[in-house]
Amino acid sequence: MDSGFKRVFVEEAYRSIAPLVLSLFGWSIIYTSMQSPPFSASFLLVLVLLTTVYLAGLFVVTRIVTGQTAATTTRINNFGLGSSVGLFVFLFLVLVRGRSALLLVAYVIAEAIGIGILRRTPNDVISSHK
Repeated sequence: MDSGFKRVFVEEAYRSIAPLVLSLFGWSIIYTSMQSPPFSASFLLVLVLLTTVYLAGLFVVTRIVTGQTAATTTRINNFGLGSSVGLFVFLFLVLVRGRSALLLVAYVIAEAIGIGILRRTPNDVISSHK
């Protein structure tokens, strides 16, 4: 395992409390908004853990692809927050409002585009707009 990847993975594992809290909050809203949830409350914990792993993994992948360090991750944190909220908005629309599951495909495509934009935008361009 590459030492850079290992360092990023460990740093993001320590910071994964935010995705955990967001997952608990997001899934509780979705679950309580559903007329007749198709899964049990105990399975909800599995969904929270899977979502937390996904969101933490998104932070790891974004940092690896963009080459950012933990000290300069403000734009990655903003991207991650937007991605996290976006995920639950899309899940809410699909699971509660009955929209097409293709919205989740659109979400994944938007994530890939966002990571690509982060990768191609130099840090000095971002910092000059502050």
